[in-house]
Amino acid sequence: MIHLLRIIGVAFNFIIPYFLFIRVNQALDLIYSGYLKNLFRQCGNRVIFRRGSRIIGDSKAIIIGQNVSFGKNTILEAHISYQSQTFNPIISIGDSCIFGDYTHITCISSIKIGKNILTGRRVLITDNSHGDYNSIHRDTFFPPISRELFSKGSVTIEDDVWLGDNVIILPGTTIGKGSVIGANAVVTKDIPPYTIAGGNPAKIIKTYYKI
Repeated sequence: MIHLLRIIGVAFNFIIPYFLFIRVNQALDLIYSGYLKNLFRQCGNRVIFRRGSRIIGDSKAIIIGQNVSFGKNTILEAHISYQSQTFNPIISIGDSCIFGDYTHITCISSIKIGKNILTGRRVLITDNSHGDYNSIHRDTFFPPISRELFSKGSVTIEDDVWLGDNVIILPGTTIGKGSVIGANAVVTKDIPPYTIAGGNPAKIIKTYYKI
């Protein structure tokens, strides 16, 4: 069966050359991006969404700068309500950012992302959680899906930051300008500018440039 599929793939390449296949995919991404761009409060030129990307919540709470690229299956969530709660979220993304496939940004308060950000795949940036775990007691225990959304604080990612694959940015944190967050790191506290950090929880490995 696998051998047959390979033969079909080779034959298909003769019918539609690979470069043409890529061009068709790029054209479809442009059409998809044109549809999504009209949904936002503000969206600059040369913004590309790969197919499979989607918006959850209020797209008018999202501002996107110029020349921004989102990988396939990106999810942008700006929750204005959840169960009986109401929120006033704002997601702001600066110019010339490149987000990898399966990026997930979820907001109930404020997430501010600067310019020239580069991320790997499967990066999560969130300012909220299901429940305030400083106040849950046994007599008020509910399943996670039934708990109120809670924000420990806003998230700020300053300019020129690089986030590796599978990085998680948790609420109430700021990542300083020019910092690098290694793959699989979980950021729970502020990261100063021009530092390299990694681990779970993320810790400073070195400062590579002193102001």
